[in-house]
Amino acid sequence: MRICFVVADIRDQQPNFAGVYLALSAHRRGHDVRFVSVDDLSFLDDNNVLATTTRVRAGDYSTPTQYAHALASDEAVVEEDTPWAASTSSACATTRSVRGRRARARR
Repeated sequence: MRICFVVADIRDQQPNFAGVYLALSAHRRGHDVRFVSVDDLSFLDDNNVLATTTRVRAGDYSTPTQYAHALASDEAVVEEDTPWAASTSSACATTRSVRGRRARARR
């Protein structure tokens, strides 16, 4: 399955964020896991979404820390994906950082 996590900033993903744990788990199970920043999404006239996605290189990441560092490194793979139609089997999950939820809870 192709899974894309929409996040505020890819390089700000921390090892303790839920999205990193979920992505690492899906990566270990052989899924095509990518991250996209909200600034890297484009809505096209034909109702498709064009995204510049980032993914880790193939490998065995044993900890969320290794995965998050690989994602934020210059070695991460950045690709402009073909339009994603709403009818495809791609899953797009919007995640929020744990830190962000705590900040909102204090208000």
